[in-house]
Amino acid sequence: MERLSGGRGARPGRRVYDEAVREALIVVWEASDRICGKRLRPLLPILVEAMERHGHLQLEQEVRTKLLAMSAATIDRALRDIRRQAGTAMRRRSAPSAAIRRSVPVRTFDGWDDPPPGFVEADLVAHSGPVARGSFVQTLVLTDIATGWTECAPLLVRETASADGGC
Repeated sequence: MERLSGGRGARPGRRVYDEAVREALIVVWEASDRICGKRLRPLLPILVEAMERHGHLQLEQEVRTKLLAMSAATIDRALRDIRRQAGTAMRRRSAPSAAIRRSVPVRTFDGWDDPPPGFVEADLVAHSGPVARGSFVQTLVLTDIATGWTECAPLLVRETASADGGC
């Protein structure tokens, strides 16, 4: 393949997404709480269908088809400017050492062929300080494994028995 002079030209066969597709992507991205392209990509068909069903999104068939054909990397590129404006641009972090990567089992998002969206993990986080005694708040945290969507709900009154057996 030959590059155009100047080094930056459209590659043959490259998909070009117009402003209507980009605007639809931004609406869906905002509805997904601004998750990254890697997590948004598998969620797109479900989210677009649900948003259309509930009247939050109306897409022409061509726009819908192009939106659902976007790769995770293309999603991230299309959202780059809006992320910068919103202050959520990705920040580069230093890579962990090779020893840490080998010692800590990490399952990347790409490895979850199952379970489908809707499978959640739940956890209670106690805000009691060093001693879990008396009244304190707990947070119920639910995380969808497939999409990374996280919901937190406070449990306002949580009491435990004191050490002497009373309440």
